[in-house]
Amino acid sequence: MKTCFVISPIGQDGSDIRKNADYLFELIIEPALEIYNDYKVIRGDMGTTVTSITDEVIKLIQNAELCIIDLSGHNPNVFYECGRRHETGKPFILIKRKGEEIPFDLKDIRTVDYDLSDPHKTRASISSLRKFVNEFEEIGYGSGTSVASLSSIANTLNRLERKLDTMGSSATGTGQSIEVNGISGSPAVVFYSSLKANDTATAVKALKRFMQISADINLQLDMASMLVEAYEPAGVPTVRNILDKDFDKLEPSKLTIALHGLYTYYVGAFVIKDEYKYLKETTKKALQKQGLEDKDLAGFYNLLASIEYSMKNDLESLKYQEKTIELVPGEPAYNYNIAKIYQALNKNEELINSVENIIIIYKNKDLKKDKINLEYINYAREIMVKNKLADKVTEIDELVSNAKKYPESLTFGV
Repeated sequence: MKTCFVISPIGQDGSDIRKNADYLFELIIEPALEIYNDYKVIRGDMGTTVTSITDEVIKLIQNAELCIIDLSGHNPNVFYECGRRHETGKPFILIKRKGEEIPFDLKDIRTVDYDLSDPHKTRASISSLRKFVNEFEEIGYGSGTSVASLSSIANTLNRLERKLDTMGSSATGTGQSIEVNGISGSPAVVFYSSLKANDTATAVKALKRFMQISADINLQLDMASMLVEAYEPAGVPTVRNILDKDFDKLEPSKLTIALHGLYTYYVGAFVIKDEYKYLKETTKKALQKQGLEDKDLAGFYNLLASIEYSMKNDLESLKYQEKTIELVPGEPAYNYNIAKIYQALNKNEELINSVENIIIIYKNKDLKKDKINLEYINYAREIMVKNKLADKVTEIDELVSNAKKYPESLTFGV
């Protein structure tokens, strides 16, 4: 059973916002998905006691096979949850009431207009939504070959914090400052402060100024990649321009983040087929850089696997993912990724071995300081239950029980 999580403005009982949310859910979304027979459709206020962003809502945003996101009314919580969903690299569909505009940040993503004004228009809205769902039914659900550390909001913010901690008014080394939207100071500091505050418009202006006065091409790429991670379209051509002009000067870690950010953006914008050749060729070019460490090579091979997986080229994806395991066998994400590919290829024995490797890796970790990804653990348990391997299920349950003694070590999502 797949889960479709509906992200929408909810409002108070009896309000126009609640009525619209209920009509949308009952008259369009549920009917659109009922033909697929294997969907559980849920909204944030269903099964929870509050309508704010709770841990349960975050788990649904991260783990559901599909999210349908209603941008109508420009609700702040909806935009926040939309950003959280985009960072997972998993499928989502944007919808809005017909006639409403959407923010510039999201204008490049195809959006379904819905109309509840009469039965005929409502029926047409159901058909439009199904066309999007059919695409996912065809190409598959989830970016099963992504690595959380490259795209999660938490790590992006950590990067911001580390840089802000080391930056003063002379962060650029030029002593020059700017004033944008009432914020003055070093362009780098303005950039990071603005991005942390979700003010991407100011961040874009600050980055442009920084690029005029700084020769640090790696930092330029890092900043532009953060814009892409924040789903700011202006970051995409900036990243590509840097990749095209200064490729040989770029550090492997910056390249990995930049390319993965572009990949995630293109998947979310439904243009991965159009950008497939560019991403694949650029990633292969990155593999030719001199002096790459195993972790760098594995990161690039993992990205190639992700690209092929998105195109349903499962055998090609497997070839690249096998290389990541050879290079870094102890990375749980890579074992999770290859397990997903084996599942798509109906290679059950290899699938079981891969999820067993995840358990072995986590059993050897120090739960007091190492992270345990419950997405991977739950997936491993699901496979073991399906194959009636009771001893393995017990082993997993014991691992989770021990891990829960250290809640700070538990993470969710891929």
